[in-house]
Amino acid sequence: MLDQELLSSLPPDPMLAIGVLYEKISGKRTYAATLEGFYVFKSYCEKMGLKFQYPMITGDQAQITTKIAAFYTSILPQIKEYEVAAKIDSYLIKPVKITAKDKKEIQSILNTLRDRIKECDEIEDDFKHRLLVKVNELQSELDKPTSDLDMALGKAVKIGLTIEKLCNNTKPLLEPLSKIFRVLDRVTSNHEGLPPSNNLSLPYGPEDTTDEKNS
Repeated sequence: MLDQELLSSLPPDPMLAIGVLYEKISGKRTYAATLEGFYVFKSYCEKMGLKFQYPMITGDQAQITTKIAAFYTSILPQIKEYEVAAKIDSYLIKPVKITAKDKKEIQSILNTLRDRIKECDEIEDDFKHRLLVKVNELQSELDKPTSDLDMALGKAVKIGLTIEKLCNNTKPLLEPLSKIFRVLDRVTSNHEGLPPSNNLSLPYGPEDTTDEKNS
């Protein structure tokens, strides 16, 4: 069946799928294929909530074929608008579901960071507590069923900035954060269909700032 073949090959995003569907059915040559394609198109759009003004399918074969052809011509600008909207939407960072494997890795890294904060002699107890609260807030965001990675990255950056203000030997504390950034970069890249960054650096400075601060 035409509908089964078409629908199984469409992109998951309806606003992109509609363009593919349009290209496949708008050029049908026989009356039967034209009519079937029209009803497949109409059914799919109604199911997905995509609104068009459909013609009344009345008259003889020639009249119906002409109406359908005119309909396809009239909706082309709207289909292009749907496609543009879908592409813009794909660039927006949305909440992401982090896999159990990635969550386990993040948990291990954050535990290391907590231990190193507690062991750091340069940081006073009150500031240690504040840092640990920030780490807990970061973990809470990443533990959600779907995580806002923009929010998580912002929290990680704030932790790094605070560390740089509180101690000279930052490497033991920034090293786990660097790993967190790499995990989040991998998760984001997978979500957006992009390759991970090869040379990802921390946004608040080099990983090892010991020599710079002690010089």
